[in-house]
Amino acid sequence: MTHAMLIVWEWCKKQWKMLLGFFVGIFSILLVLRSNKSEVGEVLKKKSDSEKAISNAEKLAAQKREESLQKNLDIFFEKNEDIDLNLKNKLKQIEDEKKTKVNSILESEDPNEEIARKLKDFLDS
Repeated sequence: MTHAMLIVWEWCKKQWKMLLGFFVGIFSILLVLRSNKSEVGEVLKKKSDSEKAISNAEKLAAQKREESLQKNLDIFFEKNEDIDLNLKNKLKQIEDEKKTKVNSILESEDPNEEIARKLKDFLDS
């Protein structure tokens, strides 16, 4: 043996407990990792499945929210159109009533007196 090999051999003889502990530790770690390989794979698969389920649920929730918003907008615009139509009809009805009253006042025997009387009634009410 060479001089370097003798030095290593002497060191190993003195430190055999430490070397044995080191190799037993490495062997144990490899054994544990090898035996848990399938369990780790299952856990990772479950994690992946859970992430996919969460992603799908988020997409579905976003789609339902969008549909709900669109439905609410459609209802709002529909009701707004109805309100506008009712308002226009009421305004036309009021305008027609106004014309009728003005015509009846103008067709009376004394329009000035009729106007004064209507103003007094309006102010009193």
